[in-house]
Amino acid sequence: MVVINSPGNPLGNVLTQDDLMAIDEVVAGRAVLICDQIYENICFDEPAPSMLTLPNLVSPLIVTNAFSKGYRMYARRIGYAIVPDELVEPLTVVQHHTLLTTDPVPQFGAIAALDRLQDVQELANIYRSRRDYTLQRFADVPDVTALPAKGSFYLTLDCSQFMADHRFSTSLDLATDIMRSTHVATVPGSDFGLPETLRLSYTSSHYEKGIDRLVAFFTGYRRN
Repeated sequence: MVVINSPGNPLGNVLTQDDLMAIDEVVAGRAVLICDQIYENICFDEPAPSMLTLPNLVSPLIVTNAFSKGYRMYARRIGYAIVPDELVEPLTVVQHHTLLTTDPVPQFGAIAALDRLQDVQELANIYRSRRDYTLQRFADVPDVTALPAKGSFYLTLDCSQFMADHRFSTSLDLATDIMRSTHVATVPGSDFGLPETLRLSYTSSHYEKGIDRLVAFFTGYRRN
């Protein structure tokens, strides 16, 4: 089994069609590809290619998606999967013995959401603006690099040089110091195997204010 998440979390990276074809070529049918496209509605520069559109796909493919990200139904967990015919029955058995069914109220909410695709695009535009604001504000911050994201609602800060200069041993220590000093919450990159980074999320209505506080923290830092 090979799991692919594009657009990705936490980097907001988007795999190209050539990337996806190369993955299928390496796997060569020896494993099932599970392609998680939950952030497909949140792309900033161009749409994210899907493995569903690849010509001559060799490996078995399962595509998963949900309404919780692009449609902002965060706590509702309305998801779905596109699977080969031979997997429909066994996965239905698994579904019946783990979840049974999904609450019909959010199911009707998901149906209604499909009639408001303009809202999804407006949300993506807001996130794009917040990404651009972050890149602009961090452009002149020494020792911290904002990594450009192409999708999802996350952006990652590379803090490796800052952590070395100021003797932070972990990104959790850095995130804790930021929280205490600025009241801005960040997620330690160590949670994602990126130990010298911090993850930001565009979803707060006070996002720009938080970015301004982070910039002030990094540019004026003095260890107590």
